[in-house]
Amino acid sequence: NGLNDGRFTKVFNAVASPDPQHGENVGIRKKLHLPKECIVLALASRAIHEKGWGIAIDATRKLRMDSGRDIRLVLIGDGEDLQAIKELATDAPYVHFMGRVENAGVMIHDCDFGIFPSTYVGESFPMFILECFAAGVPVVATDVGAISEMMTGDGEVAGVLVSPKPNKERMASEIAEAVGKLLSNRQALDSARRHSLKRAEYYSEKRLVDTYLGIFQSVLMRKQG
Repeated sequence: NGLNDGRFTKVFNAVASPDPQHGENVGIRKKLHLPKECIVLALASRAIHEKGWGIAIDATRKLRMDSGRDIRLVLIGDGEDLQAIKELATDAPYVHFMGRVENAGVMIHDCDFGIFPSTYVGESFPMFILECFAAGVPVVATDVGAISEMMTGDGEVAGVLVSPKPNKERMASEIAEAVGKLLSNRQALDSARRHSLKRAEYYSEKRLVDTYLGIFQSVLMRKQG
């Protein structure tokens, strides 16, 4: 629009690190009576089809069948498609709908993976992924919006990126396969967890504040000059 690009600075968002000792969602495993050995996947977003809730349900179903392990899915949020999505899981007692919660980060802290198979055309910088980073939880997500940029740094990925596809069954299979590979490779899983924490540092509240202060200072110096 004829504006000077040099006068714009790209910044980011940040979330606070969850305190697992406080909040309404302490001990989600205990609240849901989940056995210690089960694997818990989490997805927090608006409950609409484009955010991948149905794909997440199908991926969890496939993971359970392929691995023979007790794998659960925790869906956090509310939205216009919630009832329709619940109907997709009438035969899946391992899918837990938590509704809207005040602090999803505390709940995510008690999970093993974040999964985000979004096909939402307006996806930009999802807070859910930042909440996973803050909890040290690796993420398996579709490569849409800024997700690839968020998850990648220093040549490493805080989980796995999956290309979005119009075929929902194929996408569910690829999400399930990605989680399954991490579960079967302890070294890769530990690396994803470490890098998730590194991305949490990169997107920390302190770094965000320092970035804004730097911008304000540079503007003031130009004005004074």
